[in-house]
Amino acid sequence: MCGRFNVIDNPGLQQLLRDLGVDLKLPPGINVAPTEAVFLVRNQQGQASAEAARWWLTPSWASQVDQKYAMFNARSETLASSRAFSQPFKRQRGIVPMSSFIEWRNEGGVKQPYRITSEVEALAVAALWDVWDGGPSPLLSCTLVTTAAAEEFSPWHSRMPVLLG
Repeated sequence: MCGRFNVIDNPGLQQLLRDLGVDLKLPPGINVAPTEAVFLVRNQQGQASAEAARWWLTPSWASQVDQKYAMFNARSETLASSRAFSQPFKRQRGIVPMSSFIEWRNEGGVKQPYRITSEVEALAVAALWDVWDGGPSPLLSCTLVTTAAAEEFSPWHSRMPVLLG
């Protein structure tokens, strides 16, 4: 997954949020990029909540908010063994709702963007989150979980987000 997605209010996205137990109209976001705020749905004391989170995981143990390492996506194959992702993988899982994501493909020497979505234009993408307390206020951040591309998707990229049913 390249690292860009869209949030466009539509009936499919509204139904996804209801299915997740969240009563919220998401603000639109076009070409949302890493480090920007995204809405993260997570379980808080037995109830679903949607909160703004920074899309670039800052682990709770980090000394500072840093972009030295690419932490906006996490490979599903290494979640349990990764120092950055193993603790969130055990108990800090969430969902980032979106209407589509953007993938680029080289066609004749020119990069062409493609909007990838579902029939109802609503995607539930697996995410991990953490809270960093090293600054003046706690920072909720998240990463999107990726997996090897399905055969149908491989012409666009070797990786894709983990899409939840």
